[in-house]
Amino acid sequence: MTIVSQRRTCAIALLVFLTVSATAQTRLGTIAGFSRSMAAAADAFELIEQAVSSNVYLLNSVRGDAITQLETVRKSLAAMRGFFADRKKDDGVAFVDETLAAMGPLRDELTAAEPNQAIAAEAAEHVSQACAACHKVYRDGDLRTGYRFKVGTLE
Repeated sequence: MTIVSQRRTCAIALLVFLTVSATAQTRLGTIAGFSRSMAAAADAFELIEQAVSSNVYLLNSVRGDAITQLETVRKSLAAMRGFFADRKKDDGVAFVDETLAAMGPLRDELTAAEPNQAIAAEAAEHVSQACAACHKVYRDGDLRTGYRFKVGTLE
């Protein structure tokens, strides 16, 4: 085996390892894991909403921080999608997919060369509405009492 083929083999093995590792990390086996992921997404999205409504939104650093938070939300949603898929909850998977799709225009606006705060606010609202659609079906409780899955929704 030549040095080039050894390197290629090592590179492929590393790529497979990283792909498997990333997939394993996005699996939420428990409701507690889902709740942690949801809390991370909610905290990150709150920071995005603050950035979008800020009077310094046009600063690249503010939008850059919002993009970082949006990636946190995306990763959390990817894990939540797996949670619903593992439980064969097609509507849950669809809710996540709709939320991920709604995030596209927000990301586009956050990375736009000529940002428009009104468009960003509207895009953030669409993401919020997509989240709320899932919460209406699956979530019970409130900030004071704590959030939980509605009884019977995961059966």
